[in-house]
Amino acid sequence: MNYEAWSGNATAAALALVASLRKKGGRYGDKLGLPFVVALNSFDVMCTEHDFDRVLFGDRPDSAMIRPQSGFWGTPATPLFRRVSAVLFTKNLWPETILLGQVQACLYFNPWAHLPYQGVLSALDSVEYVDGVLKRKAGAPLHELLGVSARPAHELGF
Repeated sequence: MNYEAWSGNATAAALALVASLRKKGGRYGDKLGLPFVVALNSFDVMCTEHDFDRVLFGDRPDSAMIRPQSGFWGTPATPLFRRVSAVLFTKNLWPETILLGQVQACLYFNPWAHLPYQGVLSALDSVEYVDGVLKRKAGAPLHELLGVSARPAHELGF
């Protein structure tokens, strides 16, 4: 993912994330028969939970945006990518950052999924869309879910 904050052609992080999701969300056809979770990692330190919210659910109707962006999952009236059960967004995911316990991870559940996800990743921080409101739930950090004890950098030789 590329986010050029200071170039003449600066792009919003949300646009790059949506493009990646559309590419990944259309893979494997409709015949999986199992919940389908798409995982995306961003190395962009400027990317926030607002960007992730906007990517999946679009701009709110009261947004001050000139051209509101529609979300990856569409709306209750026109849902899109219903075969994608959830999206796992991570920031700063490298083997080293897992060992240091510095990975941010959040699982977003698709409210209109054909096959809802209820697996082990549900133990992470998560977001659900309930009655038009995004509900956040605190969960375990990724390194704990993986059974890795976070250690200080100097113990790991960094």
